[in-house]
Amino acid sequence: MLPNRVELDHFPKPASVGGKQVVESCVQCHDLKDRTSWEDLPSEMKAQFMEDFMRMSRAGRIVFAQFMRMAYEAALIQKRREADR
Repeated sequence: MLPNRVELDHFPKPASVGGKQVVESCVQCHDLKDRTSWEDLPSEMKAQFMEDFMRMSRAGRIVFAQFMRMAYEAALIQKRREADR
């Protein structure tokens, strides 16, 4: 078996918004996190996430829901800006 390649991943704040802190991440995980859209994630991964989500604490689900809201709002703002060009 080949060893996993490791690269530095800006986390928790992405480099695109000024993040400086990095953590080690295998290339495949980094690709799935930053370079693969939700729509393109494997269906097995989505199903596993939904199982994990239901086991999260109430606080965990609320915080995650806040992150999702912010992501959708940011995507909408970006789409509007692109339409205005």
